[in-house]
Amino acid sequence: MATSRYCPNCHEMQDFRRVNAKEKSYLQTLMTSAEANGFWRCRGAGGHCLWVQPHLNQDKGRTLPLSFI
Repeated sequence: MATSRYCPNCHEMQDFRRVNAKEKSYLQTLMTSAEANGFWRCRGAGGHCLWVQPHLNQDKGRTLPLSFI
């Protein structure tokens, strides 16, 4: 399931998807497992955008490391 939100890295509306297991595992090193469960990743830039954020809270978003491209 995808949902459209504004992506600060892409500077436009983009579809987002839930983070996958590898992305979630990385996020769990930075926050609690419960917090990491609610993150979504931008599908912009041909699927290579590194922006992740909680579903309705862009202020708590972050950019994943380049290794996630």
